[in-house]
Amino acid sequence: MSIWIGDKVEVLSEPYKGIRGEIVYETKNMFWIRDGKGRRLKVPKRGTIFLVNGKYKVHGSTVMLRPWDRVVKDP
Repeated sequence: MSIWIGDKVEVLSEPYKGIRGEIVYETKNMFWIRDGKGRRLKVPKRGTIFLVNGKYKVHGSTVMLRPWDRVVKDP
């Protein structure tokens, strides 16, 4: 997966565990997630496990690239 914006996500790791919503922005080190109350929450990728679209468990450390660099790197 290269583009994360728009995907539904749930955070599985402490101290952010339980945050759920939609990824609305991404940097090399952070996901910005809009929760059900309309708040934009910044969650670091490093050391955090995410459940993406209810199917994929993703370790944030494995996707610590700028979004445009990750697109170029994918096969």
